Formats: sequence, C-alpha cells, structure tokens
Amino acid sequence: MFNRPNAVPKLDTLYAIAEGFNISLTELLDFPPYNERPNGTSAAKQRDKWEELGNALTDEEKERVRRILIGDNEVEK
Repeated sequence: MFNRPNAVPKLDTLYAIAEGFNISLTELLDFPPYNERPNGTSAAKQRDKWEELGNALTDEEKERVRRILIGDNEVEK
C-alpha cells in the first residue's frame, strides 16, 4: 500500500482502508489526537456537555427546543 518509507497516506487511501473494515472514516480516526479539536475538546466531550445541558431542561423546554430544531413555525415566544 505504501511504496515509500515514511509515506503519508492520502485521504482516498484512508477511505479505502475504512471501507475494507466496513467502518466510516470517522470511526477509523476516532482516537487521540485525530478526534480532538484544536482547543483540546473532542466530539465525545461536546456530546457529553450537550447531554448534560439537555438533562437540565424541563420537559416543556425540551419540547420547545425540539420544535425549534425541526423548524416548527408555531413555537410560542
């Protein structure tokens, strides 16, 4: 697959490897440092933060957010 020492694989190569494992490219690279953002956060950390914030909402607030996200124009102000 690599013809040169210290070769850096191209995105197409990484995609082919992921397909070979029947996983997404995101799943293939889902480990540090590849899953971290420049500010040190990761998608998992962000997801946990959003879940924490979501759990702090009342049922009424959750429904209002849900309606906003689906584009329901009948959301009360």
